[in-house]
Amino acid sequence: MKTGHIIAKVHLAAGPNASHFGQEPRESFPTILTVGRESFSSQVLLDDTSLVKPGAIIEVQFRFLFPGNALQKITLGTKFDIWEIETVGTGKVIEMISAEQPAPPDRR
Repeated sequence: MKTGHIIAKVHLAAGPNASHFGQEPRESFPTILTVGRESFSSQVLLDDTSLVKPGAIIEVQFRFLFPGNALQKITLGTKFDIWEIETVGTGKVIEMISAEQPAPPDRR
């Protein structure tokens, strides 16, 4: 199991604004978390993609590409938008896992 930086309860949009993560059997998907006017590149980490359906409310882990920047703004209780070209969901941080983990390797 991959370990993220935070655990959040998220509410995924339904209909035309539905998120694309979880629609393929993959363990992680890139996404952007937006707090106010600041956005942070992240990966959503999924243990069970069968739970990810439009309109679902689920708990998931997020791992930040640049945790030093993100974790200065995203702390316990922070509310955020999930963005993939447009807002596809909202969330709230319910647990901080670790601020000391390195960013995932760059695979470009």
